[in-house]
Amino acid sequence: AAVEPPPAEPAVVPAPSPAPPALCHAWGDLSASEADRLAQRLRRIGITAARSRSETPEAWWVRIPPQRNRSEAERRVVELNLLGVSDTFIVQESGPNQNAVSLGLFKTENRARILLGQLRAKGVDNAGIEPRMSTSYRIQANVPANELRIVESAAPGLRARRQACTR
Repeated sequence: AAVEPPPAEPAVVPAPSPAPPALCHAWGDLSASEADRLAQRLRRIGITAARSRSETPEAWWVRIPPQRNRSEAERRVVELNLLGVSDTFIVQESGPNQNAVSLGLFKTENRARILLGQLRAKGVDNAGIEPRMSTSYRIQANVPANELRIVESAAPGLRARRQACTR
């Protein structure tokens, strides 16, 4: 009669060590290219990121709206000179502001309003204030602590702009 070998002990397989917990991190005040590089780096390691953008006024522009053509803008500058306004610049770059007459660019809206009031007192009635916007981006993602250094090597200075997520 054949003797059956005793049943084999099941092989002991060590349990995989648990992955470090992923915490929510956010990086703010990023340029478009920095946000692109960070999101790409996160995708490479299998992490989906949320991206948002915000626009804030960077300066306030006192101007007369774009004229139909360069000669109309030049005519407008002559009229301004006759009213005692000599600090003017005609926008030449093609785009939505081509042939606008620039009267000043200010860091504060209050300062722009002061100039606008001075211009109105001189009889300039079609000038206005337009905010010049600055766009920045924010990336938010759940990232394991052991991956942060790799992720933040996507662009210089990212570590300094990291913060906990806001819910």
